[in-house]
Amino acid sequence: MSKPILGYWNFRGFAQDIRCLLHYLKIDFEDKRYPPGPNFGDDLWLAEKFEMGLDFPNVPYYIEGDVKLSESRAILKYLARAKDPKLIPGTALGQAKAEILEGVLVELHIKLVQSVYSENAPSIPLEVSLDPKFLQIAKFIGTNPFALGDQLQWIDFFLYEVLLQYSKYSQGIFATKPEILRYLKNFEAIPELQEYLNSPAVLEDICLSRKGRVIF
Repeated sequence: MSKPILGYWNFRGFAQDIRCLLHYLKIDFEDKRYPPGPNFGDDLWLAEKFEMGLDFPNVPYYIEGDVKLSESRAILKYLARAKDPKLIPGTALGQAKAEILEGVLVELHIKLVQSVYSENAPSIPLEVSLDPKFLQIAKFIGTNPFALGDQLQWIDFFLYEVLLQYSKYSQGIFATKPEILRYLKNFEAIPELQEYLNSPAVLEDICLSRKGRVIF
């Protein structure tokens, strides 16, 4: 049987949390990356987009045998449910809290992408306008090692990636939020992820690119 395939652009974007989870799960997969060109790298992707059998063709996508998925959050949660159910909160309340945080993170991630892709700088810097939201996240994490407590969950992979991209976008953005800084260190100390997260390919990977231009 061929390796599972994760397809996305050649940067972190909306797929890095999935890559990270696949490494945590020790799944040998093909990390298929499309180089974004002048027209956002469309040539290679468009040549395949409607030939894969995806219900809703988009990147990222995940293909494993007859399993063919798109949409980043659906892929992340599928992998947790199918490969390691311990990554799914064990109570209805825990699942609801993970989904609440998911909604917050989706909004934050989209705001970051919209801001850096815009031709005009935001009238209020993101570091300022989003500070109340990051304070809420810091309070939500509190002294917990992970988002929902002592147990690593699927939402941690998404939370870590969004926070990391913001920290690369604006160095020092979390300087007054020790809960977030501690959280990032806790995630990076996970034994199954230490080697991967410290590999040059990950450390040097860009977060966002557009039309072949590295943004950060």
